[in-house]
Amino acid sequence: MGRALAPEHVVSLDRIESLAELDAKNGTLRIGACAKAVDIADSEAVKADFPALGEGASHLGSPLIRNLATVGGNLVSARPAADFPPPLMAYDAKVVLRSSKGERAVALADFMEAPGQTVLAADEILEAILLEKPAAHSG
Repeated sequence: MGRALAPEHVVSLDRIESLAELDAKNGTLRIGACAKAVDIADSEAVKADFPALGEGASHLGSPLIRNLATVGGNLVSARPAADFPPPLMAYDAKVVLRSSKGERAVALADFMEAPGQTVLAADEILEAILLEKPAAHSG
């Protein structure tokens, strides 16, 4: 096992509202990395277009966990038993990574390299997850 990080400073992203939003526009659902599992489970856009994601989110842990767990935290941990990757990969999700240099989109299937390892650079954060609305009568 690797050593845990011991940063000098920790920055909370809790007050950046856009990181917790679920926004459906023009056939794309943008899920902020700080969106909670309960909000994903309760989202009408998720229920309508991405039912496997909504179903998975509604059964993630206990109600206490669903009220605290974020989709971004679940993804960046890159744990093999994480709850969000399977339904998100089934919908060909992309993740948006942001740094001071700009943003880049990466297929979720390419984001996690190994248990506990992602392609996230040291100066990047996971900003959002993008899902394209599936074609009619699929999934």
